[in-house]
Amino acid sequence: CRRIEAAGGRLDAIYCCTDPDDACPRRKPNPGMMDDVLHDFPDTDLSRSLMVGDTESDMLFASRAGVPGVSVDGSFTLRHLADKLLKEL
Repeated sequence: CRRIEAAGGRLDAIYCCTDPDDACPRRKPNPGMMDDVLHDFPDTDLSRSLMVGDTESDMLFASRAGVPGVSVDGSFTLRHLADKLLKEL
């Protein structure tokens, strides 16, 4: 979090699900955590939101939550993400 803030970014919240039950609505790829975000931040514009993840489950979550998903690998960097997004535009 400190590194993001030092680079001029901002994190308003971090969400995670610790329930091991795949049926839990908050466990990815279920979209329950996005419901929590929309509850906590009702002005969230999903058309300006982005899910960045490194698993198929992350991308399925993005689809179910109604946000674009960008898949990254273990060599992920912000430059990598920026380059990938620019190619997709």
